[in-house]
This record gives sequence, C-alpha cells and structure tokens, in this order.
Amino acid sequence: LKNRLSHDKETSVSKLLSRLDKSKREEEETYKRFISLSTNLGSGLLMIDEEGKIQLANKDINEYFDRDFNNTDYQSYTDIKSLYKFLNQAYLLETSLRKQIVFNEKVFDLISTPLFENDLFKGALILVHDITLIQNAEKYQKRFTHKFTWGKFICTPVIL
Repeated sequence: LKNRLSHDKETSVSKLLSRLDKSKREEEETYKRFISLSTNLGSGLLMIDEEGKIQLANKDINEYFDRDFNNTDYQSYTDIKSLYKFLNQAYLLETSLRKQIVFNEKVFDLISTPLFENDLFKGALILVHDITLIQNAEKYQKRFTHKFTWGKFICTPVIL
C-alpha cells in the first residue's frame, strides 16, 4: 500500500509538473507572438502597468514622439502635455478613452483600453495611430468641394 501511494504521488507530481511546464511554454509563446505583433503593428503601442510604469513601447511610438518610452514612468513625459494628459486620464480613470492630439505638426489618434485581471486594474494599453495623411486629405477634399460649390459648380460622381 505504501509503495502504491508513493507511486501515485510521484505520478501525480509528474503530471502536475508536466502541465505546469506546458502552461509555461504556451505563455512564453503567447508573449513572443504579442511582441512580434506589437513590433510590426504599424501603429504606436504603450503598455502601462498598475504602478504607472511603461512596460512596453514599440518602435513606432518611440519614433512618433522621438523618445524611448521603455521602462520609464508615464509621469516623466509632462513636456508632451497632450500625450501626458491622455496617459494620465487613461491610468487614473481606468476606462476606455479616445482622443486626437497634435505633436510636431502631426496628428495622432489615441485609444486607451484598461487591463483588468480578476476585476483588479492591471494597467492600460494605449494604441497610437498617425492620422496626419488622413487629416490632410480631408482638408484638401473640403477645399476642393468648397471651391467648386462657390463657383456655382457642384461635382457629382458619375457611375458608369
């Protein structure tokens, strides 16, 4: 009976260690995919933890604001007032937010998503899109439409 219990215990421990190892490998694979995705996203990405530390900043956000955001506190960016204000609200309000800001003559669309684990705030994920080209295209479209409307011409699309 003692041998049987010892064997069952060893088997149970072995199975548990195997499941733990598998879970750890899956977690590492998920993390690698996330890092790969964030690196090649084509938009800026910041991840702020529950203590206000920036745990992840991809190359795009670093280029947008000409900074290295990695492993810093979000509160150290008060010189970029509009970005700091958005990050502060995202962190303190623990809610989804969206806002457009202008920095160095570029327009950025900021989206914040709070991160929760078991109903506890764990930080915020901030996505930053450079929408400067879109904004400029809209301005030119408005000018074009305005010019032809004032000149008594109204442009209408022709469908063939």
